[in-house]
Amino acid sequence: MVQVSLESNIRGVLSEFERISHVSVQYAISYAINDTLFDMRRDVGNEIKSVFEHPRDPFTIAPWAWEVERAKSGALVGAIKMKPAQAAYMRYQVYGGTEMPSGGKKRAVPVPSTNGSMRADHGGLKKSWKNAFGNHRYFSGVPKQAKVGNGKVKPIPGLYRRYGKSKWNKRLQEHTGGYLKLQVSWEDSTTYSKKWDFHAYAYGFFQAQFEENFRRRMQEQLARRS
Repeated sequence: MVQVSLESNIRGVLSEFERISHVSVQYAISYAINDTLFDMRRDVGNEIKSVFEHPRDPFTIAPWAWEVERAKSGALVGAIKMKPAQAAYMRYQVYGGTEMPSGGKKRAVPVPSTNGSMRADHGGLKKSWKNAFGNHRYFSGVPKQAKVGNGKVKPIPGLYRRYGKSKWNKRLQEHTGGYLKLQVSWEDSTTYSKKWDFHAYAYGFFQAQFEENFRRRMQEQLARRS
């Protein structure tokens, strides 16, 4: 949670207005908080693009990836947060930490290969990655051989894509020919380092934008009562 003290911003603006009621000030503060939060909602995608390499996925950077909890005149507290689907992977970019498998002892953490086609621009898995399980060109398990780029590597548990010419071998009951390339590895856990200080961004943005919004809302309240 990002907590921002507005006392200094409010005190400076109030000195410009005379004979305005406490109720009007409360409304102006709540409106200004909400204005600033929605301004941040429109701007945060630009912040993400400046921090991460090529994050063009609209699922992450579009304003609708965030939701705003509005402040009210009787409760001068507002909030902005990512929607659950985006927060599930972005929280590791903000806080770091270790992701553990869920859903049973034999589960694993799916980690996209850097050179694979399952990796989204935000660094996580594409939403459609599970469709590969119904495609004969993909194989899940530990293959006998695999390839990354032009070199062979020791196979690890994961989801692989078949490249080159291959055909179904009835005797072996498997596809033969071509080669396999790792798309997603099955990991016991995966550790992330903190990459984005969202709290510092949010604090700085709010401090920079709130006062202007508050002054405009105070002028509106004064105009209504004149």
